Amino acid sequence: MIVKRTKNAKRNMAVGLFFKSMTMFLSFATRTVLIKKLGMEYIGLDSLFASVLQVLSLADLGFGQAAVFSLYKPIADDDTVKIKALLNYYKKAYFVAGTVIIAIGIVIYPFIDCFVFDDIPNGINLKTLYIINLLNISLSYVAWGYKQVLFSSMQRMDIINGMVSLSRILMYVCQILVLLWKANYYVYAVLIPITTVIGNLMIALYTDSAFSKYIPEGILDKESRKMITQQLKGLLIGKLCGVSRNSFDSIYITAFLGLSVTGVYSNYYLIINTLNALTIIFLDSIVAGIGNSMVVETKNKNYDDFSKLDFLYMWIAGLTSITMFCAYKPFMELWAGKKFVFSSGVTFLFSLYYYIQKMGDIRYVYSEAAGLWWENRGRNIAEAIMNLILNYLLIQWLGVAGIVIATIVTVFVFGWVLSGQVLYKCFWKDFSIKDYYCSHLKYAAVTFATGVVIVLITRGTTTNIAIIDLPVNMVLCLIIPSIIYYIVYGKTKIFHDSIEWVSTRVGIRK
Repeated sequence: MIVKRTKNAKRNMAVGLFFKSMTMFLSFATRTVLIKKLGMEYIGLDSLFASVLQVLSLADLGFGQAAVFSLYKPIADDDTVKIKALLNYYKKAYFVAGTVIIAIGIVIYPFIDCFVFDDIPNGINLKTLYIINLLNISLSYVAWGYKQVLFSSMQRMDIINGMVSLSRILMYVCQILVLLWKANYYVYAVLIPITTVIGNLMIALYTDSAFSKYIPEGILDKESRKMITQQLKGLLIGKLCGVSRNSFDSIYITAFLGLSVTGVYSNYYLIINTLNALTIIFLDSIVAGIGNSMVVETKNKNYDDFSKLDFLYMWIAGLTSITMFCAYKPFMELWAGKKFVFSSGVTFLFSLYYYIQKMGDIRYVYSEAAGLWWENRGRNIAEAIMNLILNYLLIQWLGVAGIVIATIVTVFVFGWVLSGQVLYKCFWKDFSIKDYYCSHLKYAAVTFATGVVIVLITRGTTTNIAIIDLPVNMVLCLIIPSIIYYIVYGKTKIFHDSIEWVSTRVGIRK
């Protein structure tokens, strides 16, 4: 089966950006109404339950990623029998995952009150809200969750993004109406699992229509099951690392500092998640194409593409992280109010965390496409343990700043330095990792120097009136760094090769 990688990637990004823009706007609108109508403690509740239940989602063992990876070759070979057997295997696996999540969730249920330090809103029963959120995450797997893997494997994330976004838009609109009408948090929460089922049902019906010949049936051969089992072990360890980095942050803050601080932290983290969501559209749009390319193209061709993608991606990441630092304060003042704004030092740490995350994104995509989950197990375990230890030690010394510092240190050391070594050792064997490190250190140095220039300029234009400072800072941060980057990179080979590569793929050049 021929997979049109460039065409699919462009369509996926266009559709993804359209729907993501709508859901981002409605997400901010919903959170704004929630803050105004009920208070910051309720934002903290949202963040707490999302974190606790993300820990529970470890039970899925990464079936979705393993399913997409295992389907690349059968789809490229048009092996219908193998595709059917894989779908049947994952159908059962998803159901088991949902069941295990419910079982573990019930075990945790009696202890849910222990996660909150203080300031629980009046009239709120944590256990009731926990059950509602548990139902939502379990339904993500039990209610036809496996059906979307075909679209992901065939690089048709535009369909998945469209249907998921439609259900999210429905949820946000209903939540806003409920909050404006009665300000009832329980009804607000119940809408989440309802729209999850609606979204999964839409995907299931469309999958049955578009891929009617791929009925889940047959038994997967022993060799394939063995390969998938090893991949799942690696994925489980990787998910453990991700949970320790993201979910336990909110749990620690709630336990040590309270729901209100968790709410403010989650507002700042929402900005990072929103920007990540935009980059994920790009990454999801190309990952299946990269997986297909790894099957049919040479390693030299793949490495050339890898280098160009990495350069362009870090250019955008540099602009975004600088803009984030300069826009955080006025944006938060306008949105949540001056009393819910962190210091400039914490704001810098959030921006630095975002940039370091982006340093490993393209490497991560290629590791995913190559299925290197098991090979990454050692560094993932080390990252998870180190992050938990540093979180515990630094939050007591530095508060919220300590949590962010702990994440920055572990993401840089384990999520970039060591994970890069795994990719080069296992896949880019014929290429030098020193070139990769040196390139990124240069990108980071240019970004930091540019950031210093921008901070000095924006200090001179600051009026301390958020509604004026926000647009001015954003314009300056988009224009001036772009000029500096062009001066630095404009005559380099990687710049011209990357521009030509992008131009060819978007249809500017043939």
